Amino acid sequence: MYRSACLIFALLLTACSSIPLSTMIKMRNFDQDSLQTLRAGDIRSRMTLPRGVGPDLEKTSLRVTLEFDKGEQQFSFPLEQLEQEDLILTGGLFSQDRLVSRYTLRLSEQGAAQFTQMQQSLQHNTPQSVGLSVSAILARDESHTKGIMTLELKLKAQEDYFVLIDEYAYEIGESKNY
Repeated sequence: MYRSACLIFALLLTACSSIPLSTMIKMRNFDQDSLQTLRAGDIRSRMTLPRGVGPDLEKTSLRVTLEFDKGEQQFSFPLEQLEQEDLILTGGLFSQDRLVSRYTLRLSEQGAAQFTQMQQSLQHNTPQSVGLSVSAILARDESHTKGIMTLELKLKAQEDYFVLIDEYAYEIGESKNY
């Protein structure tokens, strides 16, 4: 009974959120060992945005947060665009089809080098917890002030993308870490 109540509460809690429960479960065990096994060249982020809106690549980055006994340390790694694909997302019973662009991003050459250096520095320091996020800054466009964004992350070449943020309603100029 208690487990059922907890499951129902967790489902209700995530139903109002843009972060899927599957992502919370996947990332709850992400630790230093998980971080150490990543290859910088395999990491990808995918953003789905309304057509005509794109990421501001000079300000969009992968972020790693490490928590130590003495405090928190944050790292920011620049991303670059690998590809852009224009799609039509089919609407449902109560929604229309949407024209979107899907941007695939990877660590820049500089970001990949910095990521590898950060991994090497962890051989001497063990964090209590590790967090990953994507700081998604959108380019300003006067004709698109609001929209819906989905943000996905792929950590290993042989794995699929997993959703960090699912259909988040945003406003241009808003800065969020996901």
